[in-house]
Amino acid sequence: MDTENGAFFGHRAAAGVPTARRAIRFYKYYSTAYNSQSNSDSSCNANKLAQFGPQWPQGPIFTFEGGNWSIYDINTSLGWNQSADCCNGPGPGNSDTGPDLSGLLGNWWRIEIVMHNAAPSGPGTTFDMYLKNVTTNGPELHVLDTSQTMSGVGNDWTLTLATGLHPTLGNVDAMTIDMFRATNGATSCAGFASYSHFLYAAWSTDAGQRIGAAMEVEGAGVP
Repeated sequence: MDTENGAFFGHRAAAGVPTARRAIRFYKYYSTAYNSQSNSDSSCNANKLAQFGPQWPQGPIFTFEGGNWSIYDINTSLGWNQSADCCNGPGPGNSDTGPDLSGLLGNWWRIEIVMHNAAPSGPGTTFDMYLKNVTTNGPELHVLDTSQTMSGVGNDWTLTLATGLHPTLGNVDAMTIDMFRATNGATSCAGFASYSHFLYAAWSTDAGQRIGAAMEVEGAGVP
């Protein structure tokens, strides 16, 4: 699926779907000419990757900025018990590992986002994001882990956020790819992105389960 100035594609869980652990996995290709920021004063606004929400997409929004793989739109006005808008990170080891835009271009990437506890009660809701360059068969990178704290970059991601974040409008049921990119002229927002093999999964336990690779894309036995 190719997109330009796209919107959302994904899944909204029906009543009764387990909330202990939910995940989406998809593949995204960035063309060699892809430009997420325009050459004029306006942004192409094309750094978004995915968007979740208690209602139809509200937040968090998963994104990258210059190699920082992060989330934003965690706000009480958007159905959360706490606000942290915006936070660059946190990532494993309190750092954000991952390529910047130039490192994404010309490659297919596997992106998997895991949500721990999608319900308003129980353990705190946390998120992990993983990516892997499947064109070069690079290592899988764990670029976001909101169970960790982080300070000094954007809004501090505090221990209270890391352990006590909860939705307030019901379960976080909507899990979508965010394909938005503004159209700011024929040349300023050059290139295109393509998507493939979206998959949603839910489990009744939170025990390290992953969707992992699509055999049709990466072959059998690929982690």
